[in-house]
Amino acid sequence: MIFVQNLIDSLKRYPVEIRVFSLLSRTSPLTLFKEWRRFRLVEKEFAPHLIHAHFGTMTAFFSMLAATRPLIITYRGTDLNHAMGMNQTRWALGHLLSQLAALRAKAIVCVTEELKKRLWWNKEKTQVIAIGVDKSRFFPMPNNEAKTILGWDTKIPVVLFHQGNSPSHKGLPLVETAMEYVHKKIPEARLFSFSYEIPPAEMPIYLNAADCLAFASHTEGSPTLPKEAIACALPIVSVEVGDVVQSLDGVFPSAIVPRSPKEFGEALTSILKSRKRSNGVELVMSVDEEAKAYYELYQNVPKSPYL
Repeated sequence: MIFVQNLIDSLKRYPVEIRVFSLLSRTSPLTLFKEWRRFRLVEKEFAPHLIHAHFGTMTAFFSMLAATRPLIITYRGTDLNHAMGMNQTRWALGHLLSQLAALRAKAIVCVTEELKKRLWWNKEKTQVIAIGVDKSRFFPMPNNEAKTILGWDTKIPVVLFHQGNSPSHKGLPLVETAMEYVHKKIPEARLFSFSYEIPPAEMPIYLNAADCLAFASHTEGSPTLPKEAIACALPIVSVEVGDVVQSLDGVFPSAIVPRSPKEFGEALTSILKSRKRSNGVELVMSVDEEAKAYYELYQNVPKSPYL
């Protein structure tokens, strides 16, 4: 997860030494047993004060079983939220593992208040820390300049949409129908839908080249794309999901609309006609602010072994 790496990079400004441990498998019992032994060796050699699991499901559950030091868990979205398009048996098992792991945590972080409400227990140990944006990478540049870099026609307004691995979960049918309303007023408007084919280094160019971001997911944690769009001054039309409402507080032009193709389309049309950039650059939370919140959390968690 690139936003976890961004957080780690930002934490380097503090007196924190970090060792990353990534599971080689989350499904193979044999591999997980080998990983348990490898984890114990790394933990013994590194002797950390804290173990921080980023994401629930097997990642947090494995950490709960393997760690001999105080455990912090950050829940980020589908580890607690219902996930459309995923095998429901697999999701239910992952959700159960997420909830069980919370029992052992000394501290819990949820990236939104909505996720915190989904925890079955230990809410009193839970705080909300949203995902921050790397403002050294995501910042405004001239719209026409970005369009030219991508080979886009500077006269054609573009709606950007991320469909991910599950277009239905991300709300593609809603956005496509909304674009039918847009085309009645702006026939030349274009919907640029993408999955994961855009290299991360090029994402700021796309956000600056687009004229509006459409966001219509059914569930989210603290999605990074809207925050990155805000940092690039890209207006957003979104349904109420995750922490997008909070992210867009005070950001103009942008809109939170019902899950209605007509209202979604009308909001897109209004923004595309204006061709204005948003005022949200200074309002979006940075990854440096996120790192500061985590550093303060690390200082407050008791650091004695509990096994």
